[in-house]
Amino acid sequence: MMKFAAGLLCLFISVVNVAAWEDGAELKRGVPLEGRSGKKIIDGIDVTKLNSKSLNAFMDAEDEKFVGELDLQVASRYLSSKKTERKRWFALVRYAPTAFKVARKIYKNFRRVPVKTTRSGKWVTRQYTNPSGSYRQAQKDFFRLKPSDVKTIKGGYKGKLGKHDINVRRQSRPTIEIQTKKGNMNLKRKFRYGPGN
Repeated sequence: MMKFAAGLLCLFISVVNVAAWEDGAELKRGVPLEGRSGKKIIDGIDVTKLNSKSLNAFMDAEDEKFVGELDLQVASRYLSSKKTERKRWFALVRYAPTAFKVARKIYKNFRRVPVKTTRSGKWVTRQYTNPSGSYRQAQKDFFRLKPSDVKTIKGGYKGKLGKHDINVRRQSRPTIEIQTKKGNMNLKRKFRYGPGN
């Protein structure tokens, strides 16, 4: 766990240093950066100062934190749903290794194709694609994440994952969307299933 935290810290520091260096280099050449209207802060980083390469590196670091957080939430919800102490320990020994990897496993299915990161207004959106997925798989992944306050909405379901809002919808392409408020910005992660149009 310590190695993982140290690795994340190193990646985060690298992103900040690269962003500062690239920002300075672009300003010296007189190249205007996108979205200079005001600071848009996520975890202490002004994302308006990041070029697309730095923004992707930053979002990779954010994704690592996000996936770890989701894995812990899923495992916690799974283990707290067990009735008796004896069953809980049995479940911990038998199922905990799997429960702690649910989000990581879902993410792995989407890492086969490049992700797309965009910035617009108060939103940083990251899109992932699983060309072989379907609405049935999207729905299954939604419920594997064990969201709370699940409600039926037009074309799917919505719920909460801790401080994140999640929904799954049957659109032209089935999509799981997870929204997170970070400072004065919002992160939106869209997991699209099936081949693109």
